[in-house]
Amino acid sequence: MQLIDQTTEMINAFKGGQPSRGSYPNAQTIAEAICLGNLTIRMDQRLEWDDENLKVTNVPEANEFVRRKCREGWEI
Repeated sequence: MQLIDQTTEMINAFKGGQPSRGSYPNAQTIAEAICLGNLTIRMDQRLEWDDENLKVTNVPEANEFVRRKCREGWEI
């Protein structure tokens, strides 16, 4: 297996080759893990995460920080 630089990897992915290591599914998983680590530090206890429903199952008050509350008129 030949190692290639990031730019070449990205260009190959754009051209329909293998997805780059920075593809959305990979980035989403890493971002989720980082956010959950921060939430765990904030709650100062072990959290159990339901990744299918995107919520903490054992500390309900932690879910307050999982989703943003949008102002009226800015809902998604």
